[in-house]
Amino acid sequence: MFITIKRILTVTLIVLTILLISEKFLSSSYYKAQNYEVNNYGPNLNLILQKDRQKNVNEKDLKIILAWNEAYGSKKYDIGFGREPFYKYKCPETRCYMTDQRDYKNVEDFDAIIFHQRSFKWSDIPKKRKNHQRYIHWLVESAQYIYMDISTMNGFFNWTMTYRSDSDFYLPYGRIVKVKEHTSDPIELKQLIEKFGKENKYIAKRKNEPQAAWFVSHCATMARRELYAKALGRSYPLHIYGKCGKYKCDRGNETFCYQMLEENYKYYLSFENSICKDYVTEKFFTILKKNIIPITLSGADYKSIAPPHSYISVYDHANPKKVAKYLQYLDDNDEKYAEFFWWKDYYEIRNQAEDRAQSYCKLCEDLWNSPPKVYDNIENWWVRQSFCKKITLNYP
Repeated sequence: MFITIKRILTVTLIVLTILLISEKFLSSSYYKAQNYEVNNYGPNLNLILQKDRQKNVNEKDLKIILAWNEAYGSKKYDIGFGREPFYKYKCPETRCYMTDQRDYKNVEDFDAIIFHQRSFKWSDIPKKRKNHQRYIHWLVESAQYIYMDISTMNGFFNWTMTYRSDSDFYLPYGRIVKVKEHTSDPIELKQLIEKFGKENKYIAKRKNEPQAAWFVSHCATMARRELYAKALGRSYPLHIYGKCGKYKCDRGNETFCYQMLEENYKYYLSFENSICKDYVTEKFFTILKKNIIPITLSGADYKSIAPPHSYISVYDHANPKKVAKYLQYLDDNDEKYAEFFWWKDYYEIRNQAEDRAQSYCKLCEDLWNSPPKVYDNIENWWVRQSFCKKITLNYP
């Protein structure tokens, strides 16, 4: 009898232990799925999230942001979901929550709704809207490629999040940050650059032979960059990789391709497919990380983006033949070629997720602080004020 009771008590204790463990696991999993996708970002983040959990943060204490439609197959919009991203990226204001669940609450009660313009459809927009809501125009493709009649969006959006520096939330493909001070005096800076060239002319000697390269898959563009490249190739060795040229490199092995570029080429054509205000894509920033000089063709003001004497602009030369002549001059002067890399001790190239996330940090802040605003003529702002154009340079 005593042994039977003892066995029953033992079994009961085991069952209770299993239930307690299961409850703890399930409640943890539920919270994780519903609120945060908690990853190992250090004890501080987990501690903050635990405190939020204990306080049972009221939804009224948060600004809820809805990702309405997809951008390139996802609704994460470079940031992710929940509150965690605002902690993870060290936002000054963290009282925001990101979701892609339209039924999370009544659609007219979301504080902000992000719309990807390219996926936008008038047949699929919120049926109700309140005055406090902020509708956000999100787009990282150039204004030269229009997917719908933008004038129909006049008066619809409150804020913009694009690659344009005058957007409400600036979303560039990369940033260049000064990490060490250098002289700003033009004469002293010139001397600094020349000194670097003399001490590092070996950089040019690492290259197998003088030539330029271009990775490209968009062969015919509205900007007509391919015409400039063709004209340049008549006066200087240019190897075009991808479906627009005869050279190949496996796009699935990006590391190898960029290593091959650095070892074999002195120059890279950083030609954008659109010549529009502020439009500079990630390849420019990626190339700057390598010991290879980018030759730029874009509508952006590179002087406000990149360090001085870190790139060659086609606009500094009358035509492609003049560009080729300048490249040949650098090929004959190793010191002058090396001067283009003087800045690497003073600047850092940033094009990581944490940098793009700063736009969402500002969004969270502005949801708490900024007054109402409406783009009454977003067509004028996005299309006309992007100043997109086609190449008009002379082709010898």
